[in-house]
Amino acid sequence: MPAVEISEAVADRGSIIGAVPGPNAAVRVCTFLPGLLVWHTSSICPATNLLPAGDPAPRPSRETSGSIVALGAIASLILTDAALGPGPQVAGLMGCPPFLAAMFAGPRRTALVAVVSTVATSIVNEGSDLSAQIVRVAFVALAGSTAVVAAHVRARHDRELVTLGRIAEIAQLAVLRNLPARIGPATVAVRYISSATGARVGGDFYEAVAVPGGMRAVVGDVRGNGLAAVQIAGALVGAFRGADHDHLSLVQLVRAMEMTFQRMRPTVEDFATVVLVELSDDGTVEVVSCGHPSPCVVGGTKVQPTLRRLDPSCPRPPIGFDPAPTPTTDRLGAGERLLLFTDGMTDIRDGDGAWFDLDRAVRSAAGMGSEEGVEWLKQAVRGFNHGEITDDVTLLLIELTEAPVRLV
Repeated sequence: MPAVEISEAVADRGSIIGAVPGPNAAVRVCTFLPGLLVWHTSSICPATNLLPAGDPAPRPSRETSGSIVALGAIASLILTDAALGPGPQVAGLMGCPPFLAAMFAGPRRTALVAVVSTVATSIVNEGSDLSAQIVRVAFVALAGSTAVVAAHVRARHDRELVTLGRIAEIAQLAVLRNLPARIGPATVAVRYISSATGARVGGDFYEAVAVPGGMRAVVGDVRGNGLAAVQIAGALVGAFRGADHDHLSLVQLVRAMEMTFQRMRPTVEDFATVVLVELSDDGTVEVVSCGHPSPCVVGGTKVQPTLRRLDPSCPRPPIGFDPAPTPTTDRLGAGERLLLFTDGMTDIRDGDGAWFDLDRAVRSAAGMGSEEGVEWLKQAVRGFNHGEITDDVTLLLIELTEAPVRLV
C-alpha cells in the first residue's frame, strides 16, 4: 500500500473513534491501534511493493520491533480491561509499555508509546471516579516521561559503546595488520577470531618480517583483553618490528621484548606468551617459545597427512617473568608447512566438556593451499560448540616456496 493510501487509512480509522458509541471505550481504542501500528511501521519501512520483484522485504529494526511490541502490549491491556468489566482493573499497568519500548527504541518512539499509553489510560477509565482517573493518568504520564529519559540515557550509552568499539578496533589494527601473501622465501596466511561478539578487541598479536636469508614471525597472547591488553600487545609488536633483525638472534629478541614489556609498567598479573620462528631459505626452522603452545609442522596429503610438534627442549615462562629460552631447530620437508596459533584454539570445549581436537583439525587441512587451509581451520573453530569461544584465536600458516626470494 503506498504511503499516501496508508495515511488516508489511518485518518479514516482515527475518525471512526468518535463514531463508536461511548460505553465501550475499549472498542474505540482498539479500533484505532491497528491503524497506528500500520502508520508506525510504514513510516520506518517503505512499502514492500516499491521493491524490485524477487527482493525480500526489509526487516524492521530493533527500535521498530520494540515500539510495535509496546503498542501491542497497550492493546492487550485494553482488551483485558474490557473483558474484566467495570471497576479498577489493569489501568495502572499502562505505565509498563513505555519502559518496554525504552529497552529497544530511542526517546522519540518511546515518547510516542508513552502518549498512546496515557491516552489509552484516560479512555479506559471513563465512568470511574474523576479523582481516581486523574491519579491513574498522572501516574502513567509520569511513568512515560521517566521511560523517555531512560531511553535517552540508553541511546547515548549505546552511541558511546559504538564509538569506543571503533576506537579499539582502530587501535588493534596496528597490532593485527594485514600481512602480505609473501614474505621473504615464504607465503603466509593468517586468521584472527575474536571471542567478543562484534568486536576485535583482544590480547592476541602477530607479525612477520623478511630478513636476510629468510623470514621471521611472532605470535603472542597477552593475558586478558580490552584496551589494556591491546596496548601491551602493540608495544610487543613494535619491539619485534623495530628490532635489528640483522644482528639480533631470536633469544636476544625475546630479551628486547621483555624489556619493552617492563617499560609498560604492567601489573603483577600481566604477562604475554610468545613464540618466535625463523625460517631460512633452505627450510631450516628455529623456534623460541615462552609459555606459548608449540607450533605444528603439517604435511602429506589429505589421504596420508603428517603432523609433528616443535616442542621446546626446555619450557620457559612467558614474557613478564624474565624468560631465558633455548632455541629448537628443525627442518621443513617438501610440502610441509608451519602452523603457529594461540591457546584460544586449544581451550575450546563443547557443551559436553569435550576439547577441540586440534590434531585432527590440522590433519584435515593437509593437502590444502595455505589460504584454503587456514580458512578451513577458522571455520572448524567457529563451528565447534556452535561458535562459542572463550578466548581469541590466531592462526598463522607459513609455507616455504619453491623459488625463495632472497634479499640483496
